[in-house]
Amino acid sequence: MRFRRALLIAVLGVLLNGLAGAAGTPSAAEYELKAAFLYNFALFSEWPAMPDPVYLCVLGADPFGPYLDRYEGRELRGSRVSTRRVASAHEARGCQVLFIAASEHARLPRIRDELAGRPVLTVTEGEGIDRSTVMIVIVPEGSRLTFEVNLSAARQAGLNLSSKMLKLARKVY
Repeated sequence: MRFRRALLIAVLGVLLNGLAGAAGTPSAAEYELKAAFLYNFALFSEWPAMPDPVYLCVLGADPFGPYLDRYEGRELRGSRVSTRRVASAHEARGCQVLFIAASEHARLPRIRDELAGRPVLTVTEGEGIDRSTVMIVIVPEGSRLTFEVNLSAARQAGLNLSSKMLKLARKVY
């Protein structure tokens, strides 16, 4: 078990140092990497009750293409992973991890309010995001990707985030 956890931490570390797309347009490799982030965020998160399946969801214009679907059916602490695309925050209430696409950034406060108190790990990407509206923001840092964590928001939702994941975060607030 220790070896498996150490291996997962090493994989997450490699992902953090992986190549992101060029500074302009996101590349397919960048979204392949971000899909891996979502899976690893789920791996290092605990819900009040472990659901089966664990839903990794996307709200808004899906930037992942087939990359997120590669995690469909994988095992995650005794549960299987399922991927979904959802059309509304109300529909996202059944998700464990919710990636909020850039197309929904203007609605972040409403999405946060709709999911308040529910154990849904909210994730988005980009600079200039109001950090109070989501739990994790994936941000570029030079030629790599990193992330920032709103730990108080995660705790308010009843989620426990691994200290190992928090150590890899660029910033925890």
